Amino acid sequence: MRSSFLIATGLSVAYAQLQSEYDYVICGGGTAGLVLANKLSADLNTQVLVVEAGANVSPDEPAGQGVETGWAYKSQPQIYAGGQIMDLPAGKILGGSSQINGKAYVRPDASEIDNWGQVNDASWSWEVLFPFYKSSESLSLPSSEQEDAGNTVNKDFHGFNGPVNTTFPAVGTPNFFNILEGTAANVSIPRNKDFNGGAARGLSTYPGTYRIEGEREQFRESAREAYYLGIASRKNLEVLAGTSCLRITWADGSSGDNVTASGVEIANSNNLTTVSVRKEVIVSAGSYRSPTILEYSGVGNPKILANYNITTKIDLPGVGENLQDQMQGSITYSLSNTSNISFPDAVGNEITTNYLMHVTYEDIFGDGAAEIQARVNSSLSAYASTISKRINGSITAEQILNSLQVQYDTIFNRRAPAVELFTNQALTRDSVTLEFWPLQSLGRGNVHISGANAQAAGAQPIIDHNYFITDYDWDIYIAAARWVRRFFATAPLVDSMGEETRPGLAKVTQDASDEEWKAFYQDNFRAGWHAVGSAAMLPRAWGGVVNGDLQVYGTANVRVCDASVIPFILGGHPTSTLYAMAERAAELIIRGTKG
Repeated sequence: MRSSFLIATGLSVAYAQLQSEYDYVICGGGTAGLVLANKLSADLNTQVLVVEAGANVSPDEPAGQGVETGWAYKSQPQIYAGGQIMDLPAGKILGGSSQINGKAYVRPDASEIDNWGQVNDASWSWEVLFPFYKSSESLSLPSSEQEDAGNTVNKDFHGFNGPVNTTFPAVGTPNFFNILEGTAANVSIPRNKDFNGGAARGLSTYPGTYRIEGEREQFRESAREAYYLGIASRKNLEVLAGTSCLRITWADGSSGDNVTASGVEIANSNNLTTVSVRKEVIVSAGSYRSPTILEYSGVGNPKILANYNITTKIDLPGVGENLQDQMQGSITYSLSNTSNISFPDAVGNEITTNYLMHVTYEDIFGDGAAEIQARVNSSLSAYASTISKRINGSITAEQILNSLQVQYDTIFNRRAPAVELFTNQALTRDSVTLEFWPLQSLGRGNVHISGANAQAAGAQPIIDHNYFITDYDWDIYIAAARWVRRFFATAPLVDSMGEETRPGLAKVTQDASDEEWKAFYQDNFRAGWHAVGSAAMLPRAWGGVVNGDLQVYGTANVRVCDASVIPFILGGHPTSTLYAMAERAAELIIRGTKG
């Protein structure tokens, strides 16, 4: 068997031989992994290897047509949601999920980032992370035509010289925005000129991670374009595509609370070998894969590892637990014959302006807000107990309760947005859809390995999100659906609306009970595709996996940097935060290396 691989650099044209040892091995060339590769390899005396299971192409390139871009994960049947099996897409391509996501550049509410530091390490906060949001971004300011469609910015919130190009859609419909703005005002939702400054409530548009080519055509800007292609010729950076990281190997005699990684076992369809590491292994394979790499390395819950005859190296039962996501729904109305909504003339790769509303629990529940707050407060212990039993006690109810109390405070005391709503210019030309998803779901699930053979089983771990495991998750979801229906019935939007076609009054009547709403949506929701938390940056006593430096507890030189470390599900959309987090992580790593 060969002990080395040929690796592709740049556009997979030039080839070089894999070295036996690197300063840093990054397991996963996704959104965060490529940021780290870029920053760590800026020191030309530092040797960096990125191992990516997917191809080194872009789906927008001719060479990328027909290339597999995602893992196509499936959830376990969701017992609290009608037994549904959810599709859970995740990027399997250089650039990771930044190659397949919705391209939204929307940061969370500041309070949600502040939570990270308050529970684990004071060096994480909105104030600390904000400069990294800006330094990673290069925003193109909206034109007057784009401003007419509602696209506005506060320049103080953005960066203009970073690697990630962001811009606003080239195509807009001003009268549709005006209708939305007037309707929002009539239900007491303010206009927000720019979500990205940390105060997220209100109605606004948002930039996206794409670039303009020509007059109006717009193309995706993934981490591959932003952080890799421009530095692909660096002699000290190698990207090994089409290859998986199976497990971390450990130095002989390494034990105790500072177990030292010696390398990473990697494989493709023809080869299996181990590369050695001088400094650090950084796991950056995403919320569904990073925990499995740790488990195959002997880091995790001893009971789970024993099922597959894996020797426990570090007893860390939080690995794979604390998995969180959001649940999406939608309501659609046809347009009336008297509708005055005009439609954009969009063709090819033109992207139309999208509109978001972020609303609080008080907006959604109205006069019932105090009642729901009291009910949730009195139910937190029961929620924690239910979740702990469902995950076989891998994390105790007391540990889970700690995290639920943080989220409770975020929703009900600090009043971070509790629901996001999304619409565009109704490109179908005959309807308008409002999508909604509660942002701060309280449920938790897990992800674990499905077999002893990392090569055979690694492609499909056991993923169980436990969607709707808490009563609150159904309460906020159903209340959001009712709120959307009321929004459609509010002037001036109602003047352009015809009949409700989804779910429709025949399926969910105007005065439907909670159970009737639930009966429809447990068969018609979808996963939010924002999975976080499975290697959580939490205190070890809370079931955490990494500390405030993203270092895996019990290790001397292993970190995790991707969405799996985010301890609590976030509002906004994850990409902007992942770029900022990885930029700061690179600074922590470099600073730590230099002492």
